[in-house]
Amino acid sequence: MMILLGVIFFLGKGPSLIAGFNTLSKEEKEKYDTVALGIFMGKMMFALSFSVVLWLISQIYDMNWLFYFGLVLFIGLFVFLLETDLKRCSTAIGPDCEGITKS
Repeated sequence: MMILLGVIFFLGKGPSLIAGFNTLSKEEKEKYDTVALGIFMGKMMFALSFSVVLWLISQIYDMNWLFYFGLVLFIGLFVFLLETDLKRCSTAIGPDCEGITKS
């Protein structure tokens, strides 16, 4: 499922599937490069899928270190996504960044 979403995003399609993007007004959506956003999210979905595949392989071959490697990769990617979003919000506090204040 994640790989299928990655393909859809990587082709620049389906930005409305990205959480919060479909709730923006038409004027707000025009401020974003939807193709670049889709490609970025597609790459992230592929990377997250890879870490899940590592978990599966670790279970099949009973390789605990591979599970932990996939877990660190998954958490690292998730933190990267949050950090990227926080950097964007720190430069332009707007309605899509409610609850986040500039420091």
